[in-house]
Amino acid sequence: MKTLILAAGYATRLYPLTLHTTKPLLKLKNRPILDYIIDRLEAVEDNDRIYIVSNNKFYNQFAEWLSFKPEIYQNKIKLISDGSISVEGRLGAIGDINLVIAQEVINDDLLVVAGDNLFDFDLKQFIEFGITKLPYHSICLYQANNGIDLTRFGIAQLNGDSQILNFEEKPTFPQSNLIATCIYFFPKNKLHLMPEYLNLGNHNDTPGSYIRWLTQHDKVYGNIFAGVWYDLGDFDSLSQAMIHLNGNKLTSRRMEELTSSQTEHV
Repeated sequence: MKTLILAAGYATRLYPLTLHTTKPLLKLKNRPILDYIIDRLEAVEDNDRIYIVSNNKFYNQFAEWLSFKPEIYQNKIKLISDGSISVEGRLGAIGDINLVIAQEVINDDLLVVAGDNLFDFDLKQFIEFGITKLPYHSICLYQANNGIDLTRFGIAQLNGDSQILNFEEKPTFPQSNLIATCIYFFPKNKLHLMPEYLNLGNHNDTPGSYIRWLTQHDKVYGNIFAGVWYDLGDFDSLSQAMIHLNGNKLTSRRMEELTSSQTEHV
């Protein structure tokens, strides 16, 4: 099995924090967000290759990050640039996944994880779930509490067999509280559907658009996990994640210090 970490976004909602530092390498409790994801991937024993797709603007930052990793990680992780240098030229998340599949000639089951996810659940358990649902796709679902704005996310509805019957991206009136995290299990025999989706002129950026299309043209299953999950897309979610990791309240002064220190890093 292969893993692809999506890290080619420009995170404009976090400017100026991400103006000169890519979001996956922002530090939470003195560690890059990306390190927490790599920790979770260590539990996936069958994972023999990790691809990290970056834009060209921040590619050197990932190369520097990797250069300080032990040799075992340097041999296992491959960095790929999607060639973009600005928001206007980005390929989008689906475009980046398609690029890596084609460029690396991937013919294996593929675990896809967004580089701005912070979570504590077991990826091995999710893979085991995905294997039981082969030859179809599986995605990780987070059961939200009342304090989360569901209109910001992709929302899924399941049947008794965990199949997604309905999926809506950022619905005005959400029909459930099951949020689609950007953690996907794509079977190798279904990877050909992605270029088919793109060739039809469908949206190339939001992964949820592809998942919705898959539910209409194939089958997708959802695994509801128990644990902590943060989508680090804005300052509020970033501060909540820091509160969780530090076990105390993050003051506005501390956030200002964080923003100042990381903005200066190139």
